[in-house]
Amino acid sequence: MKTIDQQKFEHYVSAATNAQSTIFDMLGDYIDVAESWLQHNILGSGLKVEDLNETLTIEAERFICLYSFYNAIPELDLILTDNGFGIVNNDNVSPASADRVDKLRKQVLKLSNNALDCIIDGLRGNASWDDSALAHILISSTFYKADHLSTYAGMADATRLELANCKTSIFAAENKVVKRISLNLFKYLLEGIRHDDLKDVELDLLDSIRRVVGLHLSKDLNSEDVALDDIENFLESNLDAFPLYMSSNEYKVKHYEHFQNAKDDSTYFF
Repeated sequence: MKTIDQQKFEHYVSAATNAQSTIFDMLGDYIDVAESWLQHNILGSGLKVEDLNETLTIEAERFICLYSFYNAIPELDLILTDNGFGIVNNDNVSPASADRVDKLRKQVLKLSNNALDCIIDGLRGNASWDDSALAHILISSTFYKADHLSTYAGMADATRLELANCKTSIFAAENKVVKRISLNLFKYLLEGIRHDDLKDVELDLLDSIRRVVGLHLSKDLNSEDVALDDIENFLESNLDAFPLYMSSNEYKVKHYEHFQNAKDDSTYFF
């Protein structure tokens, strides 16, 4: 991002603060790569960084600075200073320990992932983004950011890496939900997430679905089954709000009246 200078970089990456510009001066190409990654993997062709509102611009700058530093760390001979990390510039100074540098890199990645989650969340409802292919890829589940793991599955300090690792289990849990509420209603909810236009009653259903997924991830299968029944009961109590459910095969099967072999039927079997 052309507006990122040393002052802005060190504002977002406090660990790299030092009296000289040695670290920042080495990151020009890394910053360009990070911005390109954000453009092609998150924003897409229909939206530019320059088009973002003030809040998203801050998060984009934060991500680009952190992600560029994360990628550059293996190439930097870092030393620990009173103000943060600096670059080894003579043979008399030993680099920071591998363990300390590894912890720094993990922390920087976590912070960059947090910024990325904020960007994805903030793009919801943007007419230039929410119908794009990237929007469908990034929000293909009710769990589309790491914070959902913390909130619903008790996975404190979860990152997007944990989110990716849990993807199969998340989809398995959501498949159980689909069998109760119908695929059309589930797709409608995902569309509503991307467009950020779900009604309160629909948000209540979404919250219940996320609780099911969280219980599945926590392997609390008994509570998961109860939560699935709760979702079905919630829909039955709010049928007017969910016409897609009422028109679904799932609803028809649940309300199907089995044939009764009565003597007054036109055809009676002995």
